[in-house]
Formats: sequence, C-alpha cells, structure tokens
Amino acid sequence: MLRILLLAVGVVVAVSLMPIQSTQPSTFADPAFTRYFQRTGTQGRALLWGQGPIVSIVEPFTGAPGNRRLVEYFERGRMELATEAEDGASRVTVGLLVREMATGNVQVGYDAFVQVAPAAVPIFSAMPGLPADQVTYANFADDARSHTADRTGAEVDAWMTSSGATEQIGPERVILGRYDPQTGHNVPAITDGWLAAAPLGALSPLEAVGRPISEPYWIDSGKGPIGLSLVQLFERRAIVYTPGLPEGERFTVTSAGRHYYQWRYSAELTPAAPAAPAAPTRSSFSQLLPGGDLKGLTTPDGFKSERLDVNVTDVVDIAVGPDGRVALLRSVGRVDLYDPRSGSVAAEPFVDHLMNPVALAWSGTSLYIADDRGVYRYEDARLDGRPNQSSPVVSGAMSRPTVALGAGLEASVVVLGRPLSPGGTPEAADAARLLRIIDGKGDLLRAEDLPGGSGPMLVAPDGSVWFVGADRQLSSFDPATGDVTARIDLSSLGANASVVRLLLYRADGTAGATASDILAVVRDGDSGARLVRLLPADQPRLAVPAGAVVEFATGFDRPVAAASGLDGSLYVLDAGRDALYVIRPSR
Repeated sequence: MLRILLLAVGVVVAVSLMPIQSTQPSTFADPAFTRYFQRTGTQGRALLWGQGPIVSIVEPFTGAPGNRRLVEYFERGRMELATEAEDGASRVTVGLLVREMATGNVQVGYDAFVQVAPAAVPIFSAMPGLPADQVTYANFADDARSHTADRTGAEVDAWMTSSGATEQIGPERVILGRYDPQTGHNVPAITDGWLAAAPLGALSPLEAVGRPISEPYWIDSGKGPIGLSLVQLFERRAIVYTPGLPEGERFTVTSAGRHYYQWRYSAELTPAAPAAPAAPTRSSFSQLLPGGDLKGLTTPDGFKSERLDVNVTDVVDIAVGPDGRVALLRSVGRVDLYDPRSGSVAAEPFVDHLMNPVALAWSGTSLYIADDRGVYRYEDARLDGRPNQSSPVVSGAMSRPTVALGAGLEASVVVLGRPLSPGGTPEAADAARLLRIIDGKGDLLRAEDLPGGSGPMLVAPDGSVWFVGADRQLSSFDPATGDVTARIDLSSLGANASVVRLLLYRADGTAGATASDILAVVRDGDSGARLVRLLPADQPRLAVPAGAVVEFATGFDRPVAAASGLDGSLYVLDAGRDALYVIRPSR
C-alpha cells in the first residue's frame, strides 16, 4: 500500500530526509558503483555523470536491509545500491531525481513517500553569469502531475518563462516524434534521434534518462542567441537542446545531481573536507584487524575514536535514530536527543516522566522504551524530535531490570525479559525469558518462552533473534519454527568475562549480517572491557577461523550500551568513565 506523508507547503525537506554523513570518496563507495560507471563508456560518463563521484551517503530507505541504503551523488545524477534480501546480491539503480524535484514527491522507501514543495532550483543554475530570475524545476510541476494529448507530428511551439507561464510561439521547426502513453507526454523526433545515437554505453535510454514527465518547452536562459534552448524533463535527467551551439554540442543534460542535493539538503554538492572519512567498501569491516592506539582505546586500522562532549552521567541506554541523532535514556525518566553533527543536546526532551526506564530501541521512526509500566512506542514521523503519537505495546509482562529491546527490519521490535509470576513477582533467575515480537503498529505477533536466554540479544535482518544464554553460548532463535541453534561457544572469552550487549555493525552503515558483523560488548570483571567480533562456526568462507572470537577494540572501563549509526559510526556508552565514545571509519 502506498504511504504518503504530507508536510507543510514551503518546507524544503524535513529533517527525516537529511543526510547522515557526507563523505569524500577517494574511489567509488562500492564496487557495484564502479562497474555501473564503467558501463556508460568514456563519453557516456561525461554526459550522464559529469565527473566522478562527489559525495557518498547512507540514506534512510524504508524496506531496504536495515531501512537504509548507500547512494553516491554525481554532478548529473545519483547511483543507489539496492540489496536483494533473498540472496544478498547488490544492484545499482539510477535515482529519479528530476521527477522528485518537479513533483516534490520524495521517495524514502520502497512504498514510502514524503510530499514537499517542488524544487525552486533554476534549471541552468550551474552556468555562471546567468540572471537570478530563471525557469526552475518547480515550474514544470503541473506537467509532471498530468497527462497531455498525443501530438505526434505537430510542431513544438510552447515557450516557458520564469513565472511558469507558457506561450505558443516556436522559434525553430522541431517536430514531435512520439507519445509516451505511460507518462502522457510527447517527445521531439530530434531528441529520440539523439538518444539513439548518444554515447550511453550499455545503458538504454530508459535506464539513462527515464520516461518524459513534461512537454518540451523553449526557454531563454539569458545567454543571448546561444541561450535559446529546448528543455524537456525526463524522470532521471532533464535534456537540453541548444540549436545555437555547434553541431555535436547541442544536446546535454542538466546538473540534476547537484540541483537535487541542493534542494533536498539545503547545501551545495561539494566533497567533504579532506579530513572527513570516506565511505569504506561493503566488505571492509570483515577484513579489518586490530590497529593503532587512539585516545586510550585500541581500535582497528582504518578507524578513529573520539570522546564526545556530552553529559552521560545518568544515561542507562542509547540508540541511534534514522536521522543520526543519538537517543540518551536517562535514569531520571527522560530521553534526550544528542546531535553528533552539532555536538549539542536538544533543548526539549524527546520524552519525559518515564518510570525507572531501562532500555530503548529505534525501529524506523518509532522509539520503543521499556520502563516499570512496560514497553511504550513513541512515533516521530517527522523526525523533528517531537513525538506525534504514543501507545503502550507491552504492559506488566516483564520484570525489570532484565528487559532488553532489539529492533529489526520491517518495524519489528523484540522484547526480552524475565516473566512475572501470577502474583506479579519475578520468577527465578534461571527461568525462561519471554520473547515478544511486535510490529510497527504494536500488535503482538508471537509470544514464546526462550530456553536458556539470560543475556543480551539482537534481531537479525532475517527476523531471527540471537542471544547469549546462561550456558555461555551465542545461540539463535527462529520465531517461525521455535528452533534454538547454538552458534558459538563463548567460554574462550575468559572465566570472568560477561557479554553485556550484542549488535550488528558494518562500517559502511548498511545492514550487517550475522555471518560476519556481530559485535559484542564484553566486560572482563574488574579489569576493563572490550569489543569483539563473533563469527559463527557455519561460515567457512571467512578469512578468519570458523567459530572465532576476534578482538575489535579494547581499553574501555565499564560499558553498558552500544549502538551503530547509518554513517558507520559506532557509539559506546562507558558508565565507568561517564563517557560516550564514537568509533568511526577513517578511510
């Protein structure tokens, strides 16, 4: 079912669409992008992309693994990495940037859209010395939202001005050659001829530019006789035909990548500062080994650590939202939102008046919080730090402080805790823990006793629940069958070691896999704490021994929580030092 979110007219784009992190890639952010770029050929690269990649971002995208996807912006377009859930294979798609700018209908998931004002960005804004009063993508909004009649064989005779007004005057004889019934617009024969001969490499015109979403219009760019151009918007790119230019230079496409980035993020499309980390490849996390000593923490090569300037004295849990802000759950009954980009905490709490809170987890735009009352869901559809809806999803089912929350895909959340006896008191410490899986509406999908579960847990992309049991085994639970499978014997961690948190982490911010990307926060009694990677024994293709426990970062005191962000940032809450650390990729 199509889901439309209506925002106030005039707002460029809500916070929920803001980039998590802009990075300057020394190469392409993913090998799949490199292969796709090469498919366009030498001439096609300049025509369709303008140059190499400028900025790579992990953007929220509902329905993708982890509700996120990796994208790369170019001068004239955007590549998107789509991961197939069935086999984990990746494919590249080309963003429908021009369609989104003309309609204001921004796609933020496979079936999720945010409606904002169309882009008041000039079509020719990348050209120097032009007047400020120009035709914008927003001037094409009416065309993009409607169909016109089939005018095949007729002459292109429409002008468009910066006010959006059109006049029927044709400066040059250009004939409409075909009609696209799907989008309801006519295409000049000269444009089709150019597309057939254009250097698009292995890409078809449909893949390179998309379907027409407007009629062609004559527009005066303000550059004198040469500036008289025929402009037509297609889904992915806007095609410009300028008859005053020499033969072979008359057709081009606009800087749609730059224009879209400027519209969506209210920022210029420029590479990040040289010191900013570049997005690593998807496989880089699994190949990193321990490296240098940074700020007292030993981290892997290719990572850097930092202690953030934020008060976490009374914080008991953390979670990173889809907009990159860190939710700080305080024992006093409040949730604050910390923005790592500005280094500040929001003036108003996200939630207040909680009763002895113990855990929280983000799932999509919902924040789930467990306290003495049970588990509540706080919906922040606008991601503006002000919940617009709250509802109880579990009441009086579990005792604290053994409640844990884990967020999975498709807005599912797992609640894990010791069940209460009929009299309302906790059962014995070794009793089976209660598992509840809740969808985004708070409906109970399944309730099962989880045998041997006494430690932390995580929800995998396939819906399975991984947990550390009293037998010091990392095991997985399949909610569909009820089967529990032992994965790793954790006795090698040491007699005094205890696992306090599990999470999936991949340095590029995409959804991790239980085969290679499980991180565990381990406390070694009174002698400190560390982060380790847990690699299940049924993965023989990994470069490390199957069933291995591999050190990732050391030097912590008493960490109580950890969470990962969409930009590859890894946050660790160390209660022993009253510190919030962040570990980021540095290359």
